Amino acid sequence: MVIVEEKVVVLVKAVPQVGARHGETVCCAGVTAEGNWRRLFPIKFRRLSDDAKFERWQWLTYRGSVPSDDKRIESRRVHEESLEPGQKISIGERALFIDRIIVASAKEAVSKGQSLAVVRPKIFEFYYKKRSADDLESVRRSYADAARQTSFLDKELIAFEPPAFEFRVRYVDEGGKHDNECGDWETIAAFRNFSRNYGEAEALKKLSETYNEKYTSKGLVLALGNMKKRPQIWLMLGIIRADEVTQLSLL
Repeated sequence: MVIVEEKVVVLVKAVPQVGARHGETVCCAGVTAEGNWRRLFPIKFRRLSDDAKFERWQWLTYRGSVPSDDKRIESRRVHEESLEPGQKISIGERALFIDRIIVASAKEAVSKGQSLAVVRPKIFEFYYKKRSADDLESVRRSYADAARQTSFLDKELIAFEPPAFEFRVRYVDEGGKHDNECGDWETIAAFRNFSRNYGEAEALKKLSETYNEKYTSKGLVLALGNMKKRPQIWLMLGIIRADEVTQLSLL
């Protein structure tokens, strides 16, 4: 097995997911200085030390290998103990960093052999709907079971609490119309922060205003990724604030 050391700017940190093999993990992805996507797994993000945790737009150095059981070219099996977060790229650099990797649709990404992509939607709408009591309880149980899957090396973990709402995005790109669940962890974090400060009803209003008014007026892109076992299915992994690059901004 060949070990590689790489450095990426983190763009994706999705909502924690529960799997039979690794328990609770987080889908993370970033882009190298050369513009190449990297999918980083398995990362048990909530079990990382504070020194190893990272944020969107932050440089991250890691050691890892190309997995034999995942044919997606961007995938890297990461050694969690090697994670070294670095500086964040400046707000002024972000639009140009994103612009060079934008594709028109997931279909274009597939034609380029990609399993990760960012698109700039022509039309965008963020919305939410209440989860059913049964659905919410089922998700809670899966996180509670994952929290109990600890070894003597793991720190004890409080079960991840899913929101009572499903956050979704309708958008249009060159591939047509789409309606996807929003898998962005930052969206849930923002909702929780708003809820603590203003209450649930106002939190939903502020979240909608943030995405449907503030972000759309200034510019946003969507991070997408396909599934390992069902590569024809693409998921919406992140909503990213990013100005649209114009000729004037290049000068």
